[in-house]
Amino acid sequence: MEEKKNNNIELSDWAKQFSKEHKASLDYFLKFGSPIEKALCETVQELAKGDTL
Repeated sequence: MEEKKNNNIELSDWAKQFSKEHKASLDYFLKFGSPIEKALCETVQELAKGDTL
């Protein structure tokens, strides 16, 4: 259980960093991307917030 919690924290930290580094790309894909691109961007944003952990 502890390992899962640590993995979730690491994933959330990665998503936060990715969101900062690629904010313009995420914004673009959320606005103009295909449904799958939008879904992937939304997933990264949720992980960055920790909503799905």
